[in-house]
Amino acid sequence: MTEFLENFFLYTNKNPLKNKIVIGTPTKHIHYTVHLGGNSGYVDIHITDERLDESSGKYQTLFKMKKEDMFNIIESMSQHLPALIMTLLPQKISLSVLNRNGWYLQSLHKSAKESEGLVKLKKKGFKFDKNFKIRNLSNSYIMSNEIHENEDFIFLAYDKKNKFKGVLIKEAKLGTIFFIKKQKYYLFLKNCLNIIKEIINSKNIEEKDTILKFISKIGQDLDSEFF
Repeated sequence: MTEFLENFFLYTNKNPLKNKIVIGTPTKHIHYTVHLGGNSGYVDIHITDERLDESSGKYQTLFKMKKEDMFNIIESMSQHLPALIMTLLPQKISLSVLNRNGWYLQSLHKSAKESEGLVKLKKKGFKFDKNFKIRNLSNSYIMSNEIHENEDFIFLAYDKKNKFKGVLIKEAKLGTIFFIKKQKYYLFLKNCLNIIKEIINSKNIEEKDTILKFISKIGQDLDSEFF
C-alpha cells in the first residue's frame, strides 16, 4: 500500500461524463483506471499495459459496479470510519527521537516521478536500486530534522536499512509530530478491506463475486508488502 500511495495521481477530464481516476504503479507501463460512470450508470476499474495494443489485451477490466451500489457501499462504510480511525492510535514522537533513530522521510504530496526507480519494494522492506547514488535523492526525500521546515504534513518514514517504519503526521501550528506504526497502518487497511467485504456480502449487487475477488487480491498484496 505504501507503493500505491507513492504512485497515486489524479486525472480528471473536463467533460463530466468522462471523469476518471488514474492510479500509477511502480511499473512505468502499467496503471489502473477508475471510470466514474458517465451515461452508462456503471463505475468500472481496469488495468492498462501501455506495451500492448488493444488486440493484445492492453486493457483488462477488473470489475464494474452500478453507481448506486457504489454509493450504498460508501454510505455504509462511512458509519465504520470513526471506529476504524481510532485503531490507528497515533502517538506523539519528538524530533530528538526521530533524529536519534536516523530515519529519512518521504512526503506523500510530492510527485511520484521525482522518486521513480530510486527505491524498490522488496518482500521484507524497501531497498535502494543498485544504481542509486546519494546525489539522486530528490527534494521529496528529507532527513527527519528537516520536517518542520518542510511545507508538507504527511510523510512515510524509513530506517537506515530502507525499511518502512510508519507514517508521520505534522501538526504545523503546535509543532507536534504524530507517528502511526507500520503494524497499526497495516491493520487499519486490512480492517477497512474486511468491513468492505462484509458490506458487499450483505447487499444484493451485481458482479459481487468478481468484486470480492478483487478486494481479496488487494489484501494479499498488502500481506506481501508488509511481511
